[in-house]
Amino acid sequence: MGVPVDLEAAARLYQLAAEKGLASAQFRLGLALIGGSLTDQDPVAGEAWMRRAALAGNLDAAYRLGKRHVRGPRPDYAEAATWYRRAAEGGHQPAARALASLYLSVNGVAQYPEEGTRWLRAAANSGNRESQVDLANLVLEGAGDPNDSLSIAGWFGATASSGDLTAAFNLGLCFAEGVGVRKDQERAAHWMRRAAEGVAEALGFRTEIQGSRCTGPMSRVTVAPASSCSTTGARHAV
Repeated sequence: MGVPVDLEAAARLYQLAAEKGLASAQFRLGLALIGGSLTDQDPVAGEAWMRRAALAGNLDAAYRLGKRHVRGPRPDYAEAATWYRRAAEGGHQPAARALASLYLSVNGVAQYPEEGTRWLRAAANSGNRESQVDLANLVLEGAGDPNDSLSIAGWFGATASSGDLTAAFNLGLCFAEGVGVRKDQERAAHWMRRAAEGVAEALGFRTEIQGSRCTGPMSRVTVAPASSCSTTGARHAV
């Protein structure tokens, strides 16, 4: 603000602060070296600074390191889990969700569904909306416990009441499937009608819910991701 842009000077200042042990500067310098935003790209040096920042307690650095080990040309899921766990144990919600994904996935580290669900629940209880949706999918698939069902209905209900159409869609599914609430086809149809203003799938589900009163159980349903996410990540649930 009020001074000319000088990327070289910025890089030198980050370097000085990083060398003095400031974890946030180590993290920023690592990002800059990896991305080449302030100086020439040097991914090796960038990752080294990122590692120092993570070991010094910077949770974002630990999370970014986990992502790099997952998305690299030769993914190392065990190493990624180590960094995700470090960040998750410090309360980093996206890291907890990412760690849960590793434990629940058929790819990556050895599958530990209970551990994965535990971390997903931790992120969801901390308010991470994507994790709330992921946990809802697990519950619909038969995982989780009764307390999860109650929590899910509460999360979607509160958000739907504030006008979130994706949450309205998910709340409609809760009423249709009896997740955390008593099955109620009329209330399910009500929330689907609300959701249809912005969620394309809602109109079809509303018609199916109304028809199910006569024709039997609904077909397989999908819990939609939170509105801040892409719909490509949604899982199908029973």
